[in-house]
Amino acid sequence: MDETGRKIEIFEPFGGAIELTKRILFQPFDFMKWLVIGFAAFLAGLADGTHVGLPGNFGFGDFKGGASTRNLEAVQEEAMSWLFTGVLAVVIVAVVVMVVLFLWLGSRGRFMFVDCIVRNRGAIAEPWREYRREGNSLFLFSLASTVAFLLALAVLALPLLISFFRTGEFSDFGAWQIVYLVVIASLFMLAWIAWAVLVWFAVPVMYRRRCGALAALGEVVKLVAAHPIPFVLFVLFSAVLVIAGALVSCALTCVTCCIAALPYIGTVILLPLYMFYYAYTLLFLQQFGRDSDAWGGLAAEPASPRTDEPPLSQPPPLPM
Repeated sequence: MDETGRKIEIFEPFGGAIELTKRILFQPFDFMKWLVIGFAAFLAGLADGTHVGLPGNFGFGDFKGGASTRNLEAVQEEAMSWLFTGVLAVVIVAVVVMVVLFLWLGSRGRFMFVDCIVRNRGAIAEPWREYRREGNSLFLFSLASTVAFLLALAVLALPLLISFFRTGEFSDFGAWQIVYLVVIASLFMLAWIAWAVLVWFAVPVMYRRRCGALAALGEVVKLVAAHPIPFVLFVLFSAVLVIAGALVSCALTCVTCCIAALPYIGTVILLPLYMFYYAYTLLFLQQFGRDSDAWGGLAAEPASPRTDEPPLSQPPPLPM
């Protein structure tokens, strides 16, 4: 229950999210509004694609000996090795820059998408400017967290790499290394899931309170500590919904001959699904009081004169 004694529901926001999605996208249906909100959802989704893997164990050739004693073939091999090293370095830098760019756009896009849902409008420029500070705060926190995770993973991986550094191979990779690897991988995955869940809840809190990422995370931690069971049930039920959504996405990808897998186009096609996920979270948090209600601050904020749709002063009532 919340501070007023009201029971925190898991399934009522589910029905409310369906009704809210229908109201925004279909009552009435506006194709241009759909495309604009779809672009905001596309930007928001960029923050989820920051895990980029590169193949490892590259060979860079043997650089021993003087050039005067090598034949032409050896010189060519060394030149190709240096060329490959340079190309690889450029690719790695490009990937890092792209990941950082996507993380920044995704952090800003999350607030744009939330704003489209809360105000029932299709807008890009205005929420991009209005929530610049919150979006940049989320980006910096996410970037710092990602770097911290990678550094922690590198430190924890050192015991597994000692033999490789010593002998150049994993010849003595025994049972304890396997157990250690499983334990570390499990702990790392749990930590990443916990971080992702906290950030997911922090975005609506930042939107409502106009605060930074650390302050919002502190408030989310307090809410979770005060109401652990509703949050656990919400996360478990959301996991089921995500799996169901993934199945729907795969089915639509097959039906549309992979068109639904294309960037932005796929987001536009699956926009009701993405909006439902966000709306479900917003309506769930609404139960914890005005400070967690994304619609709570609209009364003091005039609607933009450039919007065609009136803002939602409050979401549709939850089904009883």
